[in-house]
Amino acid sequence: MKRTQVTDSKKLWKPGVHDRICSLHLVGGRPIPLPDHPDYVPSQFYFTPARKTTPHPLHRFERMQRRCCSRRSLTEELVNESTQATARDDHEAVNALLELGSDLPSFSEKEPDPLLQSFEELQQDYNILQKEYQHLLDENSRLKQENKGQHVHIHKLEE
Repeated sequence: MKRTQVTDSKKLWKPGVHDRICSLHLVGGRPIPLPDHPDYVPSQFYFTPARKTTPHPLHRFERMQRRCCSRRSLTEELVNESTQATARDDHEAVNALLELGSDLPSFSEKEPDPLLQSFEELQQDYNILQKEYQHLLDENSRLKQENKGQHVHIHKLEE
């Protein structure tokens, strides 16, 4: 709030420790600690004429509060609906997964799992192939060494 001093109109007035604002400067007659409320700061000054078209400040504040509350309740309603929809979707997804799982064969401890048996067989085949591959690499290396020692001459045959 800026106001000039009464004694010198060029200097701005600054409130002192003992300065108080009377209830005539507040719309409701007392200060309210809500920043959006019209009584948060003094707003009634009788040295300036009030406009007739301006609505009463408390009515304006009350309308704003109603709008905020209606927005808040609408938001809460939308959140509740989306939460319920999500829960419904999750429930449907769980049921679908359970239905998919019901088609799978079940195995008792007495019967071995055919997938596990197949996996073990494939592992054994892989180990055998690894050994054969290593044997072929060793044989290839041995043959290369033998060929280095021998000089082979190829003659072109003429017809």
